[in-house]
Amino acid sequence: LGSQLEPRSKEVALAGGSSGEGVDTHQPDQPHVVLDLPDRWVVFKPANWEVFDRYEEHQLLAFARTLHVSTAILHDAEHDYGFLHRLDVPCSGLLVVAKTFQAYYQLQVQLRAGQIDRDYVVLCRGWMPACVDKITANLDWSSGALTKSGSYGKPSRTRLKVMSHAHRKRSAVTLVLTRIDTGRRHQIRSHCSYLGHPIVCDGKYTASATFESDSSFCAQNFLHRYRLAFADGKAARHEVQSPIPDALAMSLQQLIPKNAESACCLKAWKCST
Repeated sequence: LGSQLEPRSKEVALAGGSSGEGVDTHQPDQPHVVLDLPDRWVVFKPANWEVFDRYEEHQLLAFARTLHVSTAILHDAEHDYGFLHRLDVPCSGLLVVAKTFQAYYQLQVQLRAGQIDRDYVVLCRGWMPACVDKITANLDWSSGALTKSGSYGKPSRTRLKVMSHAHRKRSAVTLVLTRIDTGRRHQIRSHCSYLGHPIVCDGKYTASATFESDSSFCAQNFLHRYRLAFADGKAARHEVQSPIPDALAMSLQQLIPKNAESACCLKAWKCST
């Protein structure tokens, strides 16, 4: 099907971006191409940019169209304008975008087969026990703006690795790495809240007083998709990483680690920018 749709696509040259892969070294406050392959990109989305729904001023789709204005898939809503997945507006990180219909379907197969790694770093409230390694609560978003975790909804799975315990003033926090096996709406945010450890500076899944307190030291929702891994059209594996934005690194600098191990981990993430 992808190859049948392809004659509609007339690509133009990419105006900027990176031809290699590895670690993103661009400025974190503007969208940019991190990996440029012949038929797919990895793009960085800053916080407070929307992918394409047009509810927010800053649209990642508009940015993509400045790079490949004549690419047909970027004008096709039925194929999500080439975007393989979403990332919530207040969050930052990496997304895979298909330049062609064929690449879109190839990536969809990988996504549904669990062959695309989507890894995140989050800062949660409270000290999450180190033994917690997954959340399997179902997710339901049919009743409103919030995604509810519990026994109803679609099966969902978030894998966790507790990295560091710390505190700021009287508030305990935990730095956690996560990987999603399912891609539900607000999955990580809802799952962490369900566990009793909501993400720092999350205006939807914490009380207004908590959000206000978090905002005093953290400038954005502390959920960042820092790593993607997937195969290209020739089955070669690609891995791309993005350091946390400066705003999140500054938040980590204000934390007091619980012990030496936590201090080492926090230092590594603070220095990753």
